[in-house]
Amino acid sequence: MIVGIVSGAIGLGLPLIASLPGWYFLILALYIGESLAYIAGVKRLPVIELVFVASGFFLRALAGAAASHIAVSEWFLVVIFFGALFLVVGKRAAEKRNVGEANRAVLKEYTAEFLHSALTMTATVVVTAYSLWAFDRSATGLVGAPPRRTHSVVDHPGGCRGAVHHARRRIARG
Repeated sequence: MIVGIVSGAIGLGLPLIASLPGWYFLILALYIGESLAYIAGVKRLPVIELVFVASGFFLRALAGAAASHIAVSEWFLVVIFFGALFLVVGKRAAEKRNVGEANRAVLKEYTAEFLHSALTMTATVVVTAYSLWAFDRSATGLVGAPPRRTHSVVDHPGGCRGAVHHARRRIARG
């Protein structure tokens, strides 16, 4: 019974694996290596452990783009990384404030002021990068996709440009 289930899973999974691009497996190897390094001791290194946890989210987003053959904007990747860093720093700040330093040794190395500053910095980068991503008109992506028409709230008649156009028309009419 188990052999049949395993054989069926392999038989169904092989076509999916064969359709994945080669760099997907490179991303997967990086993710596994990063996870093993974190377990081996990086989790005890202040700041570096924050970056390792956040880069795990980044690598998963990158792998998803590779697996689905979707070109993504560089701004999207910046938003993903700093958004993940924002979450990790916020979690560390909450742990330090609510639980204390007993459960996670690296928390002794962080001050509340540092965590607050890092939280503010990452939030600023996320909002700035998201704004740049929303207004980005280029077609560059991870795989150098050909130029394509992008759609966003900025282009929508009720979006930012529509509101500005409407305001200019009203001012011109007096």
